[in-house]
Amino acid sequence: MAIVLKKNILYLHIPKTGGNWLTKIITEEKIGLAAIGHKHSTYDNLINPPAITKMSGIRKHFREYRIRKKYLSNNPTFLCVVRHPLSWYESWFKYQVSENFRYWGELGSLKNWHVNSDLNHLIDRDFNQFVKNVNEQAPGYVGKMFSKYTSSSNAVVLKNETIAADFVSFCEKHHLDISTENVLGAKRYGESPKLNLRWDKNVLEETIRLESAACTEYNYETESFLIKANS
Repeated sequence: MAIVLKKNILYLHIPKTGGNWLTKIITEEKIGLAAIGHKHSTYDNLINPPAITKMSGIRKHFREYRIRKKYLSNNPTFLCVVRHPLSWYESWFKYQVSENFRYWGELGSLKNWHVNSDLNHLIDRDFNQFVKNVNEQAPGYVGKMFSKYTSSSNAVVLKNETIAADFVSFCEKHHLDISTENVLGAKRYGESPKLNLRWDKNVLEETIRLESAACTEYNYETESFLIKANS
């Protein structure tokens, strides 16, 4: 779920970017106030939720309305975490291996929504074939997914690779009272399993081309991936 923090802040959890770690930290540091929406709600999904048809949905709607009214004023600060687009593909594939390549949500379904349901029909048990499927049928997928969270919300964007230090800086700027020592010393949590994935050079080069806008926007280099693929 999107997490309401103190100081009129709303955290949107992008899948496979360290969100479980950050959620744990928010809980431990007691700076979270409530949760609303789907765990991986995008900005639009949260601001314009699906139509309500059942009583349980109506109750949830009013509960979330009360939470927003109580804890959030107009124009909250949105917070998101991203990661290198190329490593996102790796992390998602590793996670899918651990989940036996399950489907997430249902494409086009309001009731059974998930931000990554577009990938369900592109699943393959070979990593490079999976990425090739995405490149051919959903080009630039990661950058477009990130933008569903960061663009309209004008979110403050932290990086998975430096998430602890970035979050400490964010909290200092927004006057959130946390233990810097505890956050910086916190172990990684909820990571995908370790797998030795090797990019096919042609697939990698095409993915870099398609994700170049995202790499530029979030200031990620690609040379290290090319060096590794050529070694």
